[in-house]
Amino acid sequence: MRFMMMASLLLNIIVLLPVCFGLVTGAGWADAVYGSQTPARGILLAVYAVLGLASCALLAFPEPRLVAFLLMLQV
Repeated sequence: MRFMMMASLLLNIIVLLPVCFGLVTGAGWADAVYGSQTPARGILLAVYAVLGLASCALLAFPEPRLVAFLLMLQV
């Protein structure tokens, strides 16, 4: 179980890093996928950033209940 928990957190980080970077820098692919800069896109970036930071924190301090809660929030 611990392996799957760590794998899911790492996958979160691997996916969210480039997505957040693309949203912050206004990359062409991000504009094509998420649309132009709007307040809603900023809120989405904030949600993605919090999910990424929470994944990093849970890698350092793994707590199965909190990992399960994080993954339920994402679904």
